[in-house]
Amino acid sequence: MPVRCPLCGTAGTRQLYEARDPRFDGAGRFHVRWCEACGNASTLPRPSARELQTHYPDAYDPYRPDLSERSRSAVHRALLAVGMRFGAGWTDDLPRGSLLDVGCGNGAYMAAMASRGFAVTEIEMSPRACGLVARRGLPVLQGDFLEVDVPPESFDIVTMNHFLEHSPDPRASLRRAHTLLRRGGRLVVGVPNFDSWVRRRFGAHWSDLDLPRHLTHFTPRGLARLLDECGFDRIRTRYEPSADSGSVLTSLLVRSGKRDDPVLRAAYPALHVALYPVGLPLSLLGRSAWMRVTSRKPTRPGA
Repeated sequence: MPVRCPLCGTAGTRQLYEARDPRFDGAGRFHVRWCEACGNASTLPRPSARELQTHYPDAYDPYRPDLSERSRSAVHRALLAVGMRFGAGWTDDLPRGSLLDVGCGNGAYMAAMASRGFAVTEIEMSPRACGLVARRGLPVLQGDFLEVDVPPESFDIVTMNHFLEHSPDPRASLRRAHTLLRRGGRLVVGVPNFDSWVRRRFGAHWSDLDLPRHLTHFTPRGLARLLDECGFDRIRTRYEPSADSGSVLTSLLVRSGKRDDPVLRAAYPALHVALYPVGLPLSLLGRSAWMRVTSRKPTRPGA
């Protein structure tokens, strides 16, 4: 029987990979199936909400606090400084205004945006992550993005930093963002790029598959189509050269089965720096491991 795409409903998806959770010892194996019609891939079978929570323990990286400076090596501190200077929090070209970040993790991005003068609010499911954000002195709403009570047209900007690939219903999430934005407001979506060189090179061992947490795997074409369907006008797509060194290195560790090896983890920052040059040519070719798409809600209804 043909398997339907969970995103667009088209029958006849094609299986590409089968893999387990690469981070935690969750039960079950998951399939990544490609849909030619919508240009995206999906994770199947879909875990239930209760099952999915077992794959988001407190040890999940976005729910962990920043390490103290004293606990980091000089190379690690330099790497983080580069990441801060060229990361999304300092390079997103957005007009200042009220900003809602969905799935904010430990709040590092929002802290950077607040320091740039944005009036920030955050929505996050995890109680642990909400506690970390509150410690930064930033406002955070705990709950499901589709259910949290927020008035329509409340924000000038909505950002989704590696949230949409986790959403059980990306289309509903984008439509909710559209509702919460004022006319002419901006939406920024950052996701792994399923059309990346790293994914093509490592296949089922690509670290950014991150099964089963990543439920939808977007290509530039597929994400652009979905944004268009949800009423957004796309402004630009930016490919992130800083993402590829980490994606290559972590994929190597996933393939070798040594992601948690203490020796390799200690050497990770230096290896990360050594692989940094990989990212620039891939970004110029549109084959970076991560991409960020900025879109606008039309200024006129039906425009």
